[in-house]
Amino acid sequence: MMRLPSLAVAVGLCAACSQIIGLSDYEKVGGGGAGGATQGKGGSTSNKGGSTNGGSTNGGSTDAEGGEMPMGTGGTSADGGVPGAGGVDRGGRQSTSGGHTASGGRSTGGAPPVLGGSPGLGGAPPGSGGGSACTTVDLLADNGNFDGATIPTGSSTSVGSGWYQNATDAPPVVKTTAQLAAYGVVPLSGSRAAHLGGMGDYEFQDSSGNPYYGRASWVGKVVTIPANATSVTFTCHVRVDTQETATDTQYDFLEIWLYDDALTEPAYTFDEFSNLDSVLTPWYTSSQSVSAADLPAIAGKKLAAELYSFADTENSTDFFVDSCSLVVTSCN
Repeated sequence: MMRLPSLAVAVGLCAACSQIIGLSDYEKVGGGGAGGATQGKGGSTSNKGGSTNGGSTNGGSTDAEGGEMPMGTGGTSADGGVPGAGGVDRGGRQSTSGGHTASGGRSTGGAPPVLGGSPGLGGAPPGSGGGSACTTVDLLADNGNFDGATIPTGSSTSVGSGWYQNATDAPPVVKTTAQLAAYGVVPLSGSRAAHLGGMGDYEFQDSSGNPYYGRASWVGKVVTIPANATSVTFTCHVRVDTQETATDTQYDFLEIWLYDDALTEPAYTFDEFSNLDSVLTPWYTSSQSVSAADLPAIAGKKLAAELYSFADTENSTDFFVDSCSLVVTSCN
């Protein structure tokens, strides 16, 4: 199985959630998509000059702040093992390249496309104007701004339900105001925000057993989409800071998606950010809805509402996220 035919290497899942497993768990395309770039360890062999429509398979990354290990120091594992509680159930990434212009900015011609259909439902839920009884709930209301209870270390498969966070070098993804100050960042609301990306040197393996290097990080919540859902909208506020100098190549990525652990692939990708999106005004609002055609595929399912990032070994890109919501309307 592939996420999309033109996409690059993505993610693998482990039922025990204690190690990276080979990306052969489902078939993936090696290297970048059309016009993309594949970057080896240290980024010294990237074939730059591609368009923004190509994905990138990157070398990894680790932040020096907040407990992350410095670049080049240990932490690699030839057998794909992952340090830290909860383990890592996804390795690598792939690009959907939605809504980017050639100059690296986000398209002004409309919302970024979403996986499998057009963004948004464009109106009220079916039956909302008639006799049907409809309810609307935010499935992330308990901790969508990351200021609630401490989020445990783990993965969507290890926790089974509720919130989780982790990274290949096992630091906390959710950081306090004091920790964020080291990056010159103030939370959009409250006293915490999620910090993903960075850079690092953790070793992954592709489906052929070839090593590549990167830093994976994630935070999310296992939720159940009501069977009678008529609309699902994922909203987050995102800030992108990067040391990358490329204006036409994506190296580091942040995905906002619903992930299906049973299928070991995203059930629906709402939005994607990369190093090219540092041109956006800080705390850019990403708000996308599941297309009407794709609603039946996720209705009634237990899925992970997740922020997932993969970054390479050099030129750090930091993705800061705050004030997220997953608003679902259901009608009887």
